[in-house]
Amino acid sequence: GDQVIAGADAKNRIDGADTSMNDSLVRSPKIELAKDIIYINGRERDPVSVVADLMGYLKEHASKSNYLADANLNKAVVSIPVAMDGSTRRKLRSALLQTDIHVVQFVHEPLAALYGYFKEQTDFQHTLNTYQGQLALVFDWGGGTLDLTLCRVINESLTQVRNHGDNTVGGNFLDEAILTEVIKRHAKQENVPIGTRVQPGAKAQLLNACEKAKIDLSIKEKVIVYVPEYYLGDDFDNDIECTLNREDLIQICDHYIKRGLGCIDRLLDEANIDQRQISLCLATGGMINMPIIRARLEQIFSIDRLEISSKGDRIISEGCAWIA
Repeated sequence: GDQVIAGADAKNRIDGADTSMNDSLVRSPKIELAKDIIYINGRERDPVSVVADLMGYLKEHASKSNYLADANLNKAVVSIPVAMDGSTRRKLRSALLQTDIHVVQFVHEPLAALYGYFKEQTDFQHTLNTYQGQLALVFDWGGGTLDLTLCRVINESLTQVRNHGDNTVGGNFLDEAILTEVIKRHAKQENVPIGTRVQPGAKAQLLNACEKAKIDLSIKEKVIVYVPEYYLGDDFDNDIECTLNREDLIQICDHYIKRGLGCIDRLLDEANIDQRQISLCLATGGMINMPIIRARLEQIFSIDRLEISSKGDRIISEGCAWIA
């Protein structure tokens, strides 16, 4: 209806009894800014207004913090993917203005992550001096995008040398690939007719279950994906139940993993730099929790040059806070 539910509250409702509301769910709304119109439950919506809803939620949530009770939350340093063009930036700025937040500065997400990483070191000044004149690569693989930034420390400042981004290999695409495979396996096992109707909102439930499976397989060898009453048909088992192991996940996501890791070579080729010249590779974002991605990053950079951020889910925002 007209109610807006954002953040964890929205995600927690996906598995609720009223699955029909899942057709109104928007994942990674920032990515939708590249479109002029999106459809939510069959209705046209301006993606700018959807992002504004999320920004308003964030502002209200922050204002309830004891630390920020009297703070003026009308200005912000805002992180963006490296591939975000000028038109999309204007839309993002417009969405923030709808909630009375003025953008002081846009910062590329990998650069914010690197700054946040340096600032959390015991001696920030010493860390900068250690990397003086050296190259650092930030590999930020999140749910929406994959962003890479090559930086050099010059005169105690972080200077961007080259950027590379891929908006087609984010974790959300892997979730969709897992979903497609789960449906395919179930259809083959239960002889589900092509075109069988799905319960309203059930796909969002299955997508959520596939995302959980991807996350769980970072620490488990095997998981079960289960969504009750996925289909409306009666001539077969309409509950989806599928067992996936870690090797299954690697095979399903192989195309995306190869494409994502290949971005490192493309960036370095464009910059005419050998990977052995990289003194630090900072890996951030939820996707680096996948063991196969961690292992391959270790193969490329070796353990002594690879830093897996322990704050992968928030180091970018902390970097923005330091910049602010």
